[in-house]
Amino acid sequence: PQKLYIFSAIFGTISTYLTYKIGSTIFEKKNIGIIAAVIFAVSYFSVTYGRVFTGLTLAPILALLTYLILFQNLKERKPKNLIWLGVILLIAAQNEGSSFSLIALTVVIWIIYKFRVPSVKLLQVFGLFVLFHIPLVIFDIRHNFFISKSFINFLTNGSSHGEPSFSINAIL
Repeated sequence: PQKLYIFSAIFGTISTYLTYKIGSTIFEKKNIGIIAAVIFAVSYFSVTYGRVFTGLTLAPILALLTYLILFQNLKERKPKNLIWLGVILLIAAQNEGSSFSLIALTVVIWIIYKFRVPSVKLLQVFGLFVLFHIPLVIFDIRHNFFISKSFINFLTNGSSHGEPSFSINAIL
């Protein structure tokens, strides 16, 4: 069990460093990067979700890397690092539900700024998504669509554990 504490510390350190690096890069001032890293390091949610009592999460690292690549694309006005962005979003899609927002953010930015994506790169990224989701689809089929049913149940009825949760019916 002590290895979980080590991984939690490593993920937290990487996330804090990435917060500094991305804050410094986007705002072009090291002081802003330092302030962002300090705020992240003492943030209630960062500390709470970084605990090992819950599952270790890569969500902060994935979000920060997505923000960095999207910023580079917006700054240069052309798509860049598409394979890396695809791999990050692929991991985010399999990580946890909150990481789906990264995929939505990327799609919205691509639509708003009308980036032209080379079809070869798009096919490569799409191929990675399909290839890496095959085991998940096989698992879901072999277990009577457990993941799909749970996801649909979550969206329509909310959590079954009495916790407040998202409900698609409230929006519609």
